[in-house]
Amino acid sequence: MEELMLTGTADLDEAAAYFLPDAGADILFDASCGNGAVSAYFSTKVKMVIAADTSMAVLKKAQELLSERMTLNNVLFREADPEDLSFPAGAFSLLCCRRDFQRFFDLDRVLAEFYRVLRWEGKMVIIDTLPPENPAAAEFYQELNLLRDPEYVRAFRLEEWQRALDASPFRIDEIRTFTTRISFQDWCGQALLPAAAAERIQNLFFTAPAKATGPFDFKTFGGEVENFTVRRILVKAFHPPKPIR
Repeated sequence: MEELMLTGTADLDEAAAYFLPDAGADILFDASCGNGAVSAYFSTKVKMVIAADTSMAVLKKAQELLSERMTLNNVLFREADPEDLSFPAGAFSLLCCRRDFQRFFDLDRVLAEFYRVLRWEGKMVIIDTLPPENPAAAEFYQELNLLRDPEYVRAFRLEEWQRALDASPFRIDEIRTFTTRISFQDWCGQALLPAAAAERIQNLFFTAPAKATGPFDFKTFGGEVENFTVRRILVKAFHPPKPIR
């Protein structure tokens, strides 16, 4: 069966529907906030957002980008490593990590830290990109991302996600996959790539064999890559309630 195609903020809309309507007084942890898109989206829906990333440079840029578009009265930026979070246990009632697990080495450790910082019955949504099942396409995707982000590690496969989530103490409400079409220009812009680096990545689409680029269904306009598709996973899970003694 063909997977659902989600575009724009449709994935975050799903996260909000899972978190809300009882999130008005809650604190959301935007783990690995990147350019701040998740923080911006939820800042009007929750009491407070803690936007965290491993890089102070990334945090500073996210703060600048968000400040240009909105007043950040309830978004706090903090440097934090998802594999070793400095926050106390039960600090957050909601947690969202969108498209950044590819920079982590230890999936089990990150999930354990997410579980620790969520309160009893706190909710978590993870949205991340899956590598293609085709080995040639997976290798091509790895090469693209290493050019785009030197800190990139790799995308976890669906079976790795399922194993890690099954082994974690989280209660899983839903795990599903979907496809989405990405603007090539936006994808490069989010990584703050200079024009020369973006051009090198674009050239890979044109020079790689069809078996490597086929799963991405890339489209061109005016001789340049306009967009391409990727497959993603969406996880809805929660911290179980405190045991009754």
